[in-house]
Amino acid sequence: MKTLKQITIVLVLFWVGASTSLAQTGKSVYGDAVKAAVKMNYVYDYAEALKQAKAEGKLVFFNCFADWAVPCHGMNKYVFSDQKFCDFMNARFVNLWMDMVTGKGNELAQKYHVKTFAHYLILDADGNVVQRIVGGSKLPEFRQQVEMALSDSTSLQGTSRLYAAGDHSKSTLSRYLKALRVAGEDSMFTVVGKEYLKYLQPAELAGKDGWMLIRLAIPNRDSKLYPYLISHKQLFVDSLGAKVVDTYIESLVCSDIMRYATGGLSYDKSMLESYARTLDEAQLPDTCVSRVLLCIANLRGEKNYSALLDYMESHGRYLTFYRANVEMSFDFSDLSEVDKVRLVAYLEKAAVREGVDTSAGKSLSMFARQLASGAGIQFIRGSFREILAHAKKERKLVFMDCYTTWCGPCRMMSSLVFTRKDVGDTFNPFYVSYKCDMEKGEGIELAKRYNVKVYPTMLILDANGEVVYSFTGARSPQDLIKIGKEYAKIAEF
Repeated sequence: MKTLKQITIVLVLFWVGASTSLAQTGKSVYGDAVKAAVKMNYVYDYAEALKQAKAEGKLVFFNCFADWAVPCHGMNKYVFSDQKFCDFMNARFVNLWMDMVTGKGNELAQKYHVKTFAHYLILDADGNVVQRIVGGSKLPEFRQQVEMALSDSTSLQGTSRLYAAGDHSKSTLSRYLKALRVAGEDSMFTVVGKEYLKYLQPAELAGKDGWMLIRLAIPNRDSKLYPYLISHKQLFVDSLGAKVVDTYIESLVCSDIMRYATGGLSYDKSMLESYARTLDEAQLPDTCVSRVLLCIANLRGEKNYSALLDYMESHGRYLTFYRANVEMSFDFSDLSEVDKVRLVAYLEKAAVREGVDTSAGKSLSMFARQLASGAGIQFIRGSFREILAHAKKERKLVFMDCYTTWCGPCRMMSSLVFTRKDVGDTFNPFYVSYKCDMEKGEGIELAKRYNVKVYPTMLILDANGEVVYSFTGARSPQDLIKIGKEYAKIAEF
């Protein structure tokens, strides 16, 4: 239910959810066209694959497939349809394919801890994991990852044995780290990475081996090596390219600026000026996402809504996949009628831009209609104490939406469920409704008080702040209406 800590995950999860329903009905997301292009010689039985591997003295390449997973189909299209690569695989491996949603596939998914897709295992003839490859990639990178399994000095199995036996040399640590990164073994990667960093001089961070540890070496702007990265930026650019370096530097501030741009944090001019200095020192381009978000944050904080819409029309395209998420945060309570009419028109155009049949397009369209009509749940502002006092005066319950700015399901509820007239008609007569960012202000203490750890969490409280009912996760309008009506009876005291 979690996860703005990367907004792209929200979009992928939404698509995955839609795709899963297709998989469950036996339909392929892409049909048979992409599958027909696959040139791998597959075995479709686990036991048979191990038997052949033992007889032929080969390893088993296990394609852990899920029809709903877009990356799996992408690998079919870009990798497993390449004749040269498939000839390489067919000559060196017994190739096993299995749908991990099926009974046998699900058993193997649990046995080998396969939880994300695309996912590939390279096994020995006894079924032991020699190499794990989490996520897809294009050629030649994917072939290089597969080739790691062909030597004990580079495979996950081989390098982990060396490490466990006490070989913590620089060269062994480097190879072990590469295997751990490919395998998605984040916890062990962090342990070994910190050990490997002790061998490196600052200049070595600019190399590919050093750069894979950059998040450990320079996790934030307060890190001791951050000034080195900025003052020697050209060294890193020459080795890795400007896009890679700029993207990383920007990642150190982008999520924080996003919270200001979407209203998750109250306007703080001095803090935004410090972010501007960071971007200037790093010589990041004017059209980078962080600079655009910074301008949005300032215009929003200054309540210059007309200029904000002007800026979105001229620079919104630079936000790429962040764009709709930023627009969905424009729930301003102090709009003039003129600005309100303009914002509604802007959101309607944005919905068409995103595609009226897409989740983002539907959300923007619904948001525009709700803004125009004033329908839906009427959330009030104020401190938590003021909310409780208002509820006591009105003899109502409190409906509390516990959210975070980075939570995709939270935004979905705000745009598609809370905005509906039938939902508003259910809640407005019996509840004082309150939205609380659990990572901001008194929300931090309220999260502790009510033990809120999952988002969204929704609470129904009495006027003394005692929990009457709580539930987590996104709910359909019908489910929310049912809950609202059931507990509304308590409000009739």
